[in-house]
Amino acid sequence: MHDTSQVSGAAIVYQQVYSSSEVLNSAMVTKLVRNLFLTAVLPVVSLLHAQDAHREAKNTTLTALIPLFVLGFVACSLLRSIGDAGIGAAGRAFGIWEELSWKALYTALAQGGQHCIVAALAGVGLTTRFSILKGLGIRPLLTGLAAAVMVGVLSAVVLLW
Repeated sequence: MHDTSQVSGAAIVYQQVYSSSEVLNSAMVTKLVRNLFLTAVLPVVSLLHAQDAHREAKNTTLTALIPLFVLGFVACSLLRSIGDAGIGAAGRAFGIWEELSWKALYTALAQGGQHCIVAALAGVGLTTRFSILKGLGIRPLLTGLAAAVMVGVLSAVVLLW
């Protein structure tokens, strides 16, 4: 599955059907690690594309090549990792957070994040124009299909291995 929301949805259904509490955590960690590796590859691909598109322009900065959402993803990953590693307990030990624990803060942020994801997915769906997609032709559809088939075949090979 390509999209993080698809992975989480499938994992939640599996978890509910088979009463497996580990599946959601395993699926999300696996998908987010894949996304994290994309943050390393994206600037390189962007730089190569910029060099091909603008051979004469040599003043392309790295910050112009990295989308803001990638930086946000890395920042959120670091924050969650630091919090889970025990900064919440350390804060309570030093009296920094009297009533607010890391778990309470994370729970509040996660609930807000769920609302943001729903709003974002609705925004994508509401702005989709099939006439524009039809105008793009068959090549993007075939490219997406080829990528999905490759991911599926590779996943099947790894599972059988």
